[in-house]
Amino acid sequence: VLFAKNKTLYGLNIARKAIPREDCVLVVEGYMDVIAAQSAGFENTVATMGTALTEGHVNVIGRFTKNVVLAFDSDSAGMQAALRSAPMFEQSGFRVRIMSMPKGEDPDSLLRGGDASKFAELLDRALPILDYRVKLALSKHDLATDEGKTAALGEAIGVLAEVDSAVERERLIRFLAKYHPNFGTGTTLAEDHIRSEIARKRSRRAKRSSSVKPGPAETTIHRPASELTPVQKWERLLLGIILFSRVDASKVFDALPPKEFTGEQERALAEALSKQCSELGKIDQEDLQLRVSNTPAESLLVDLLVGLDECELDHPVEGLIQAIVDHRKNERLARMRDLASKIEAGAVRRGDDEYEEYLRLVKETSAPFRR
Repeated sequence: VLFAKNKTLYGLNIARKAIPREDCVLVVEGYMDVIAAQSAGFENTVATMGTALTEGHVNVIGRFTKNVVLAFDSDSAGMQAALRSAPMFEQSGFRVRIMSMPKGEDPDSLLRGGDASKFAELLDRALPILDYRVKLALSKHDLATDEGKTAALGEAIGVLAEVDSAVERERLIRFLAKYHPNFGTGTTLAEDHIRSEIARKRSRRAKRSSSVKPGPAETTIHRPASELTPVQKWERLLLGIILFSRVDASKVFDALPPKEFTGEQERALAEALSKQCSELGKIDQEDLQLRVSNTPAESLLVDLLVGLDECELDHPVEGLIQAIVDHRKNERLARMRDLASKIEAGAVRRGDDEYEEYLRLVKETSAPFRR
């Protein structure tokens, strides 16, 4: 049976009746989460089929309800997946809440422990996306210290600076005021300072948006798989296999150095993995998430963590490396032949940049020098 994975939702055969009845869908990460949730009575639960959430999934869910609760794993990758998925729903007019799972738990582990009432309580307490982001910012810092409060407040203000709704900003400004150093002298002063800082950040962002016109490369950060070159697909699969510790990373990078990866995201993630492996002697996903935060590799890491099928991770690594190496070699040979033709035609002369490139390619490929 053929089906489109970018539209298929696991568990929808049961959930399709429960979702309209509850006027809400519970979206989880894995099929085991769906089985556990539906068995415990939460029949309006679905999951993507081993892929990251897509617009196709959103469109399917929209046929049944406009209310969504995201219940992803409690680890950092799960949090990032929830934060990446929520805007896709919001842009289509959905009301989105995020369910906070206890540390080290996911829906499957929590429900297999027989604690359906705890799960129901967490579901009831699921937060709107903005509240969740603010809470997540605060949770990263020690709020028992002045330094922790200041750092937490700064991060939360950064979140609010992205919000266009003045009503939503005001609601959370009042909530954040108690973490401000001036709170002891009065709520009003603390709130005014937070508003001022938010306004300053929004003004800076507006100036950057108006003065910087993104070029083609800047508008393709999140490229769909259909737009990737074959070698980029191979590189991403290879990085995913490393990420899930299915191979010795050091041996892979000995054969294919990180700087040899073609795409900016792929190269950045390869460099981070190589450095982590060298420093820690292992691959640690949570540590890696921190290392690539706010870098080109961040979104790729999340895609690989939530979007790879188990069967893909069993792909022979040696074959992938050889395919990538052969592809790069063929690209260099083709470029070298093109430059050689230009040199013979007199279009490129000694001292030109392309002439120097030709000499470098000759050296790299060990091909005979053509005059």
